Amino acid sequence: MMIFADEEPGHPPHYGIAFSAHGRVRLSGEDAAQVDNSFAVGDHVIAGAFQEALPENVADLVDVALAVYISDRLCRRGSALRSRYLHGWARHLHITVPVRNPSFWCSPAVSSKLLDVLGYFTEDVWEFEFEQRPMTIRGAFQQSLFPPDLAGAVRVALFSGGLDSLAGLCAEILNEAGETFVLFAGSTNNFHKGTQNRLATQLALKSRAPILQCVVPFGFKGREPRAGNRDEPTQRSRGFVHTALGAATAIMAGSDQLAIYENGVGAINLPYSGAQVGTHLTRAAHPVALALMSDFLSTVLGQAFRVELPFLGMTKGEICKSIPLLGAEELVAKTNSCDRFLRRERHQCGVCTSCVLRRQSLYAAGLREFDDSAEYFYDIYSNDIGAMERKLFGYRMMVNQVNRAEAALRRSDPWVGLVSEFPPLLEVALQMEQDGHLFGSANDTLVGLYSRYVSEWRTFPARPPRQPLYTLHEHGATHGG
Repeated sequence: MMIFADEEPGHPPHYGIAFSAHGRVRLSGEDAAQVDNSFAVGDHVIAGAFQEALPENVADLVDVALAVYISDRLCRRGSALRSRYLHGWARHLHITVPVRNPSFWCSPAVSSKLLDVLGYFTEDVWEFEFEQRPMTIRGAFQQSLFPPDLAGAVRVALFSGGLDSLAGLCAEILNEAGETFVLFAGSTNNFHKGTQNRLATQLALKSRAPILQCVVPFGFKGREPRAGNRDEPTQRSRGFVHTALGAATAIMAGSDQLAIYENGVGAINLPYSGAQVGTHLTRAAHPVALALMSDFLSTVLGQAFRVELPFLGMTKGEICKSIPLLGAEELVAKTNSCDRFLRRERHQCGVCTSCVLRRQSLYAAGLREFDDSAEYFYDIYSNDIGAMERKLFGYRMMVNQVNRAEAALRRSDPWVGLVSEFPPLLEVALQMEQDGHLFGSANDTLVGLYSRYVSEWRTFPARPPRQPLYTLHEHGATHGG
């Protein structure tokens, strides 16, 4: 990748990314020919599902979201050794993207909210230049002989194919009141697309309510093998693009809401150590990010629109208890939670924080027998993993966080203890209050959430880390070796 501005200390790396209406993207700089790529989004799937072409504002939303995602992948973040700008993390991204209504996207009401939400998701500096796009119909589709019947209530949700989406959908099916479930899944590779399709199809057989599935492929086209190895791995805009495409699906389904099936601990995503700041941890489902996203989408769509977290007050283990109630235990093995891409015969590493949380949650939900250790490259239940101590860094950090939370909750005022140990929780509580939290005070909800999460961990029988980083004592806590 070519940085076309000097990366002096204290300044972020600069990139220019130009998109064409014909599915091409190009980075500015001497090496532009090496980073000229094709991209596409299968929004015809959304149009076909509802037998209606996407309106201009919805089609433009899709194009802008895709441009953000492609730019995020192509542009590598700076080195902390060369830049002091936001801990060497941020980039300056200047994007040129064609849209159908440039004056609308350039208006302060829209552009300011776009920059606000992207700034929170990624902590980058974004600049947009909107050009006139040819006025072509977007989302061509074939007329269906059997168009969907959406006369009743519609519940639209993101469906990633992960454990949270399986458990969340099971919980909502059990509580449904005659709704039709519309599941949006964004797919950047065939492996995830297959997982999403199989899960939704099998859940439809267990549901009394109709389930309509929209699996939308998006991303690069025809790239050379292993080209993705040069991409920026953090991809902090994933929450933005999936939520935007999910919102487009919701609008086409006649709904003004989009549900995200994420547990409270995962959505808030507190840092595991003091070395993690800001968007070093993803904010894909963070309550503040989704509030900003709701505000942005309401402006773009021209109507009130809400992105919600129905399980914000629950742990992952608690949501997973809905799976056996629907008789869907055999589907657990078909979900994927891993942060990494591994060989197909064992597609989950077993030691990243997402894999560890998955195993801890399944144990807490009484589903360990359906959590096949053969599916993981490393088995944290095995004594043999002791020889791979260096692989347990994520696990050790999670135990450290749990111990810190337990110590904080033991203080005379548990809420003050939690906020003192984890200051980002204050922002979450304020957002929950602003959103009209209905289940008691936000403070009490968060104290209860982390108290139950700590209790779940205390019964988790996986191999303990050697030399715990945080040791509890009778009258307080001290940091260990």
